[in-house]
This record gives sequence, C-alpha cells and structure tokens, in this order.
Amino acid sequence: VREQSMFFGREAILDQLVEAMDVGTQTNAIIIYGQRRMGKTSLLYQLQGRLDPARFAAVLMDAQGMQPPTTDRFYHLLLTCAASSATDLGVAYRVPDLAEFAAHPDEAFERHFRALKEATAAAGWGARRIVLMIDEFEYLQSLIRAGSVDAGVLAYVRHLVQHESALGFVFAVTHAIEDLAAQYWSDLYGLGVHFRIGFLSEAETRELLMRPTKEWFDFDNAALDRIHDLPSGQPFLTQALASRIVSFRNRQGLTRITRDHIDQVVKDFLARGPAEVRTYWEESPPLQRLCLVGVATLVR
Repeated sequence: VREQSMFFGREAILDQLVEAMDVGTQTNAIIIYGQRRMGKTSLLYQLQGRLDPARFAAVLMDAQGMQPPTTDRFYHLLLTCAASSATDLGVAYRVPDLAEFAAHPDEAFERHFRALKEATAAAGWGARRIVLMIDEFEYLQSLIRAGSVDAGVLAYVRHLVQHESALGFVFAVTHAIEDLAAQYWSDLYGLGVHFRIGFLSEAETRELLMRPTKEWFDFDNAALDRIHDLPSGQPFLTQALASRIVSFRNRQGLTRITRDHIDQVVKDFLARGPAEVRTYWEESPPLQRLCLVGVATLVR
C-alpha cells in the first residue's frame, strides 16, 4: 500500500517507527522483521511519506534490484538510491558509471558518497540525513552463499550504520531477530531498534475493515469477529477476504454485513481456489507447509 489514504490498521507501529527515527542520530538503524506477507513493504512506503522532509530524505531500495547481482552492483545501487533521494530534492549530482566500481567497489562508494555529501552541503542541507530503506535485505544472504556477492558487504553496511552520520537505515527482513546472530548476519545483529511485524490484532482488523467503508456500509460484531478469526489476523489473507467482501456487498447493494454474509463470501472464496491462498502456500517454507497440512487434516 503506497497511498497514505488507503493505509489502515497499522498506524500504531508506524507511529513507533517515526518516533524511533525522530530521536536523532542515536538511532541510525531500524530493523523491521516478520514473516512474508505481513505488510513490511507497505510500512516502508508509509514511513517514507511520514518522515519530516526537512530532516530526512528517504528512499526505498529493493535488494533484488541488482541485475545481474554482483558486489560492484550492490555498492553502485547503494549509491544510486542515496543519490536519488538528494537529486529528487534539487541537489546537483551525477551518479558515476558502474565501471568505476569494478576494481574496488567499497572504496569507490566511499569516494563518490563523499562527493554526494559535498553536493548536499553546497545545497544547504544542513543536518538533513539520507535514509535508505532496504526491502528484502536477506536476499543478500542467498547471493553471498551463491558467491555472487562478497560477504564483506554486510560488514561494510555495519560500518556505515556505526560511523556515517549522514546516512540512516531501515532494513526489512523475514528472519526472526535472533537469527541475525547467525553466520552472515552477525555483522548486523544488535544494531539499532528492532520492530516485529506480526498478525493483525482484533482492533487492527476492525480498523482495516471499518474505516475505509464507513460511508457506505457497516458490519455487525459477529461479522467482524468472523473476519478476524478465519485468517487469524494474517494481513495478506485478511486483505484478500476484505476485497471479496466489498465485491459481494457491491453486487448485493447491502448497507450492513452480517456473519451469514461472511460465510457466503468465504464459501465462494475457497471454492474458486483463490490466487492469494496459492501465493501464501508457495511462499511458505517447508516446515510451515507441513504444519498447514497437519492442521488441515485435523479440521477436515
């Protein structure tokens, strides 16, 4: 979700993220972690829009944007994203060619980022910081294991977090925070402030359902309870179910949604083998799939 007007149900955690950045240079890194399809990317977009533009220039960086993935491309992408946050605000700066990163990519980044800082200073930025919000950051782990990217990039990112006051970082990862202490991630373990993104609470589910629809229809309490309980607050599946409910309401011209209506929607939702369920299954790790099969067997 990119539009602020369409963002519901996660305002509390968004407020906490903004507050964590607002405390100043003491918080140079934030790690957002949680399972896939929990809404981490949406939070990054919302955080980008909520940070004070007089103090921060935030830009979203997708770690999967390196094609082909190589060490020099990682450093070049890092600089390109940092530069875009500045040039979007009128700073005169040209990103160097990738070829300049071929021999010693970390040194090239250091040199060119220093030039970027000089350009922002000349533009009168003062204490404004560039914030790199890196989505799918653990993608680097697969690249390191494959030998495409040097493991030293993580140590270098840690160096930037600890020593580069002109940069702030927000990392979105699917690892549990204790897993960051493992191989490859030990360089990032213990950095900054950690925020776990989990399932929606009952109050968050109600907010997600009621706020955008209140001008056209409402829900009885049994319907709201049913919508929360069926996917247990899993954000991706809750959104998918909510979309089907709105379509059902529009076809029927209803002004109030009841539990019976929800059961009708769910029956049709499951009978069609929705793409959202297939996507959730395909993205689940083997152990989670095993657990889902076990639960399905028990309740059959």
